Amino acid sequence: MACGVLDGRPTAVTAGFDGSLRVWDLAGRTCTAVLHLPSPCAALALTDSGHLVAAFNRDLAVFTRRP
Repeated sequence: MACGVLDGRPTAVTAGFDGSLRVWDLAGRTCTAVLHLPSPCAALALTDSGHLVAAFNRDLAVFTRRP
């Protein structure tokens, strides 16, 4: 799990053993996005600039939001 602030709102990102990532708006208590990796996630991070970084297998993915 990784926590941070996106667009001024408290946010958490969780990872499941099935490779799914869920982005949660903690203030609204809702899931705002679901992403899928090809394998389980080993590490997560949210950057100050709003990027989500996920490590899985020997790969690293950086997700950016669309405007």
